Amino acid sequence: MLQNAGLEREGWFYPTLLIAALKAKLASYGVRFVSGEVVGFNWRYQIMPSVSGTFRKRSQLVHAHVRVADGRVFPIQFAYCVNAAGPQSRSIARLAGIGVGEEALSLDLPIMSRFDGLQ
Repeated sequence: MLQNAGLEREGWFYPTLLIAALKAKLASYGVRFVSGEVVGFNWRYQIMPSVSGTFRKRSQLVHAHVRVADGRVFPIQFAYCVNAAGPQSRSIARLAGIGVGEEALSLDLPIMSRFDGLQ
C-alpha cells in the first residue's frame, strides 16, 4: 500500500528557467532574439500546375516585418513561422492572410483576448 503518495520527492517547475535555458542553448547555435512587434508579412508567389491541367497561384510567407523599440522596421526571413502571440494570435494571423484569404485561408483563427468584447 502506498503511504504519503504525492507528498514526498515532489518537484517544482519554473517555466521562466526553462525558457531561459532554451534561449541560452539556441543562442549557442547562433539564434538571435529580437524584441518587437510584428507589423506585416511578405509572401513569395508561385504558379503551380494542378491535376486538372489548370494553373493556380500558391503563396508562401517568407518574411515578417518587425518594429523594434526605436520605431525601425526590419524584415526577418524564415523557413517556418510559429504564431505564439497568445491572445493577439488572431491579429497576427490576419496579417498573415489567415481569416482574410481565399479557400482554406478564409477560416478565421478562433482566438480572442478576453478584452476584445469590451471595445
